[in-house]
Amino acid sequence: MSTVVSGRDDARHVPSAAGVTTKDDATGLARTGGTGGPSHLLLDALADELGRSALVVDGTGRIVAVLGRGPLGPGCVGTRLLDHCHPVDLPRMLDLAAVALRSAPGWRGEVAVQLDASDGDWHDVTLTVRNRLDDPAIRGFTVVVDVAGEKARGGARPGAAAHGRRRPEPELELLASAIPLPILVLDPDGAASFVNDAARSLCARLLVPLAETGLAGIVDPGDRLAVEETLDSLGQRGGERTMSLRLLASRRGAEERVVDATFRARTRHGVVAAIVVSLVDVTVHRARESELRRMASCDPLTGLLNRTEVEEVLGERLLTAPERVALLYVDLDGFKAVNDTHGHDVGDELLVQIAQILDAKTRPGDVVGRLGGDEFAIVTESPDPTDAQGLACRIEVAIAELSTSRRLPVSASVGAATAQPGDTPRDLLRRADSAMYAEKRRRHALLPSAR
Repeated sequence: MSTVVSGRDDARHVPSAAGVTTKDDATGLARTGGTGGPSHLLLDALADELGRSALVVDGTGRIVAVLGRGPLGPGCVGTRLLDHCHPVDLPRMLDLAAVALRSAPGWRGEVAVQLDASDGDWHDVTLTVRNRLDDPAIRGFTVVVDVAGEKARGGARPGAAAHGRRRPEPELELLASAIPLPILVLDPDGAASFVNDAARSLCARLLVPLAETGLAGIVDPGDRLAVEETLDSLGQRGGERTMSLRLLASRRGAEERVVDATFRARTRHGVVAAIVVSLVDVTVHRARESELRRMASCDPLTGLLNRTEVEEVLGERLLTAPERVALLYVDLDGFKAVNDTHGHDVGDELLVQIAQILDAKTRPGDVVGRLGGDEFAIVTESPDPTDAQGLACRIEVAIAELSTSRRLPVSASVGAATAQPGDTPRDLLRRADSAMYAEKRRRHALLPSAR
């Protein structure tokens, strides 16, 4: 509710001195005192509301004045109005806030909520919020509190269960259950006291087991510690936190769901009473992000990394262990003739087969990429520089065997270069490219036609 009554960010506050509270016994008015002006200005401004309980809330959402003898007494001055509202009412409060923040002076809005009053009971009330930012005596929002005539059904904390757990009234539960945003209300110990229909549908759990396990019981084991630490931190210090969580699959083989979870601690009288968790299912969004990243980093034909990603990997390896890094530059000889004679479909099929050979001949940790056309690169690490030469020989032999089996006139020239101090990815690629051309010239010189 603090956003409902806070107005604009630049709203001028009722002049006050922190920590000083005064009360007019004749009117029941409590307000934050100070040197900014006489209190009768405030009384005059609220003259039409003296017959009911009323609040003045400043631009930060804190109560600066309490008028009358309603559910919220003088001890609430300096606290946030939102802290006295039941968590189930939060969505309605936020909806009104969105309207209030766009309103002009003079605007009025209403919302029905339950307030945790000074006497410790819950009261059904209607809050009438009025924008009075233009009133020099208020410069904020007034909130008139109309009590429904009796305390919330049953007196103190209706529906209270073990550990002070409270269930919302049936009509409020019905309303909260209809909200499409998945919402859970957790006790400070993490047990679920309320779960709306959207949350149950998302989690694929019934209310009873979820109430027993809490949120930590339905998330992936790798995320449970983060949830427990978040609940512990908010339970002690309050505040708000957002994180991504993976939910357990509802059945074997089901897709893992990913949610962005926002945890908000709700306090009463300075003590955290509940933690409201709202969940946004981002499974499809994350899958699309992952696919976009894959498309941006991989060659669409072979599935190998593209040139940009190869250079990225090289840069990372050169930073961490430059003395162990080697690069192989693979160029196919005769590939253009295959394309010209047999067509591009056969050429594409051959490139895929060669990519598979390169991947099969490398070790775990080696990175294979397609630089473009018929050129490939392999990033490898080894303390022995001769290992790269051995890998180059094995690749040339394997591609020669493929050429024989496919009866296609293609071979490979492989150049190897080891990293030197101060090398950049481009430096290593350039030297490996030069080594590849030197190998190509050497092989060409051995052909009978070259003699």
